[in-house]
Amino acid sequence: ASSIDRIAQENAVGSATNPSTALRMMQRIAQEGAVRDHLIQRLLDEIPFTSLNGDPTKRLPNNVNVCFKYIEGETLLLLLSEKHIYASAGSACASGSLEPSHVLTAIGIPHEDAYGSLRLTLGPETTIADVDEVVDLMKPIIAHLREQSPLYLNCYNTHSYCSHEY
Repeated sequence: ASSIDRIAQENAVGSATNPSTALRMMQRIAQEGAVRDHLIQRLLDEIPFTSLNGDPTKRLPNNVNVCFKYIEGETLLLLLSEKHIYASAGSACASGSLEPSHVLTAIGIPHEDAYGSLRLTLGPETTIADVDEVVDLMKPIIAHLREQSPLYLNCYNTHSYCSHEY
């Protein structure tokens, strides 16, 4: 078959049944999942008071949604955008809303903590080195925002129990 026929076949409805196309899709999902898992692990290990929103394994391979306790997601977005890191906060269903995701509050995340949620979407070209750079840029930004947070300062200064868990 000519290359035009092969391209047409790969883009045709049902092309996922083509073994080579299915294999490429599985490899892409595995690669994105590995990068996602690396990002999640670094965020959870290196940024205190960070929790993963949703199930750790039953999630899209390119989706990371985390909560950074004691900060506001909107402020974090502004500072991240200055570093050319683009993410989302709040509800995915109500883009542009300042309200926290109703899904996060429905799964039991306190309203005030849901405000610190951040959603990162990885592309097929995103590498481990890319996410390492993102985490390295995020750590001082989040530390700076927490230094401005009365809730965090109260927790830190009084040495009261500040939970990582919900």
